[in-house]
Amino acid sequence: MFDWGEGMHASAAAVISRFFCAVGLSLVLLAVGACSNEDSSGSEQQIPATQTEPDRPEPEPDPEPKHDPEPAPEPKLDPEPEPEPEPEPQGYVPESVVGVWCGGRNDTPEGHWTYAFTSDGEFAARNQDGGFTGYVVTEGGVMTFYVEGGSPFQSTWSVSYEEALGFNLLYLDDFSYVPGSCDS
Repeated sequence: MFDWGEGMHASAAAVISRFFCAVGLSLVLLAVGACSNEDSSGSEQQIPATQTEPDRPEPEPDPEPKHDPEPAPEPKLDPEPEPEPEPEPQGYVPESVVGVWCGGRNDTPEGHWTYAFTSDGEFAARNQDGGFTGYVVTEGGVMTFYVEGGSPFQSTWSVSYEEALGFNLLYLDDFSYVPGSCDS
């Protein structure tokens, strides 16, 4: 490498410094010239103080993202009260039916049935194989038997006085029942 000596080193540094200074100044002048208010004819344009840039259309705001709005929560109303269970029908049998009756089909292997009715509609029915209990509701010519642990069933009924026998007979589904228990 060539040795410029100490004196050369200082003057070279000065030259390089002036060169970069000149280049920097030139760049500044170019930038200022590009931003000057002169048009190509050399006359200066007047830009109002409030306007710093030429009018550009303002960018439109981004539209709201499209999504289905969440449904409004339904107003909370007092919940409808649950329907109260229908009260069980009030048991009832006419006074002419109250008592114990024996009868039914004659040709059944389990024998005749004994029915016992109370004035408040309770009943018990039994034969030689077993029985059931519950309450009965009488409406017109129909008795509805509500059996404990079973399904209700209906029977037609009537009571009529038998002149030849001298007492009333109970008819359930057209089968006759005489007063008293089948056990006696």
